[in-house]
Amino acid sequence: MMNRNTRSPNDPRSVRPTTSTEFEFLPIEISDQTAAFQTRLNRLPNFRAAPSPIAVRMEGDTLALTGTVATARDRKLAEQLIRLEPGVGNVDNRLIVKE
Repeated sequence: MMNRNTRSPNDPRSVRPTTSTEFEFLPIEISDQTAAFQTRLNRLPNFRAAPSPIAVRMEGDTLALTGTVATARDRKLAEQLIRLEPGVGNVDNRLIVKE
């Protein structure tokens, strides 16, 4: 006699769902992605990169932010925004707060 909690793989009550996508995923070019992010940062009303723009560089799935920002708030804001970008797994925030 078979235990009620154990089902064989041939049991018709077993459900094995499969998933698939019906569209092609085209990865975003890194240069396009970094340029778009820099543009979005520069459009923020109270964001102040000082004195030059923030540099954005992809290293695998990790995005590195380098440069100088005016406040600790700007440093955190840049990191939080970059985490929303597609393809970014990790963020290496190397931004320096100008004193």
